[in-house]
Amino acid sequence: MNYRQQTGEATSWRRARSVMISNELDLTPSISYQEEDVVTVGEQQFKTQIMSSVWASFDPTAEIPLVDPDTGLATGETRTHKDFYVLLHSLYIQQANARDDAATAAALATQQAAQLAADKAAAAAQIAADNAADLAAAAADAAAVAAA
Repeated sequence: MNYRQQTGEATSWRRARSVMISNELDLTPSISYQEEDVVTVGEQQFKTQIMSSVWASFDPTAEIPLVDPDTGLATGETRTHKDFYVLLHSLYIQQANARDDAATAAALATQQAAQLAADKAAAAAQIAADNAADLAAAAADAAAVAAA
């Protein structure tokens, strides 16, 4: 018997651990999936990254039979590579717009904060100038009273 050997029920499966989509200008888009094996024994899960991958070139008319990720069963529906491409493109546009909107909002907030700080500094400078003028006038009045 092996050291610390245990016997029991286990579940194992292979899954895509990462997906890489290549959309190089002037080249046919492609997708590759890096796989890993997962084994569950009791409450513990073990993952093994394997040197296996799946690769496919984009074919706009090729059909993809849809599989329910929860059950592993075919849904009976299909989508084309073009449908998938449109979906990913739309997701990219949505996320890029959200990023740009956030950056614009941050820049606007920074600009507004800088303007507010400048306005406060100008107001403080005006108050200081007014106070200095009032003090100078008071000093002049006091000097006139003293001279009289």
